Amino acid sequence: MSDNSKPSKSHFSSIRFGALAAVLTLTLSSCATIGTDKTIHFSVTGIISAMATCLADEKGAVLAGIATGMGAGLAKEAYDTMPNGSGFDGEDLIADAFGTGAGTLIGYALCHQAPPAKATVIDNDPATNQLIIDTLKLTNS
Repeated sequence: MSDNSKPSKSHFSSIRFGALAAVLTLTLSSCATIGTDKTIHFSVTGIISAMATCLADEKGAVLAGIATGMGAGLAKEAYDTMPNGSGFDGEDLIADAFGTGAGTLIGYALCHQAPPAKATVIDNDPATNQLIIDTLKLTNS
């Protein structure tokens, strides 16, 4: 990338996606150490829904996050109803719902929010440029 070009949206998405993966991986490892079932349900569905939200296009990102996170939670509960499973637990689904919501929000915030806009000079007239700078200062304060 040259000094005069600005980073692309995909560049920011890659950085955000990496940060998301790191934060959620640390969260999961902390929860696995704690060992509580509900915390693990929250964390796993949060990671799944955040990743699905990041990987989806912006228009369908929220739906993708919710559907994927809750789909994983429901699949786990269906598995638990089998003969070797631990049995259905509605509280696990509540933890899954909260994890899905949190993961979807985090994924959307990190991967689909535009980077902050920068002021650009649109005129070569110094008086006009100063007016633009003064206006930006007023709107940002």
